[in-house]
Amino acid sequence: MRSLTMLLTLVSVTMLGCSLDASDLNASDYVQRGVDNIKQGEYDKAISNNDIAIKMDPSLAGAYLNRAIAYSEKGEYERALSDYSKSIELDPKEEKAYYNRGTGYIAKDDYDRALADFDMAIELSPDYAMAYINRGLTHQIRGHHDRAFADLSKAIKLNPSNGQFYFIRGVAYEHLGEFHLALDDYKRALELDHYDAEAEHERVSAIVGILEWGK
Repeated sequence: MRSLTMLLTLVSVTMLGCSLDASDLNASDYVQRGVDNIKQGEYDKAISNNDIAIKMDPSLAGAYLNRAIAYSEKGEYERALSDYSKSIELDPKEEKAYYNRGTGYIAKDDYDRALADFDMAIELSPDYAMAYINRGLTHQIRGHHDRAFADLSKAIKLNPSNGQFYFIRGVAYEHLGEFHLALDDYKRALELDHYDAEAEHERVSAIVGILEWGK
């Protein structure tokens, strides 16, 4: 089950804008600087810039959200969860805050709260493919296989050109011993030029071996 758990770390956050100089910055500018820091993997700097933004404007939900992302990247999940919750308190209609808090709960093995947050993210944004992926994997860990594959398949329907999604569903099929279905998904992931072709080739070869041995 470890490979499924690792896949739950997938997080999709939209971060836009350009770099800013240090003169005459307002709170939103510091949030943007923090976004740029996150893109560069400079998580301590991101936290510092969002600290300043929050001091300037404590009601700025995006500052808490982006600081939470930085804390998550550092593995400081308690702080991240606190900031995600504050962001949701300030802006309860932001689906990314629920989604990212859900991934934080996964890191703490708190699957019930994770499912509740993924549910809310999907309620707010019914086409949120990554929320379906992570909710599906959470259901898989909980042993709710029908719900899991419904969600994983929904994500693929929403984004059929994403090879990563096929790979994730293939892993889930493999864990259930559904090797033919897993093989189909791995092959489709390869066709779509997935990000980890070497891993897919290894899984395809292993499954072909299993199927050949079982003949």
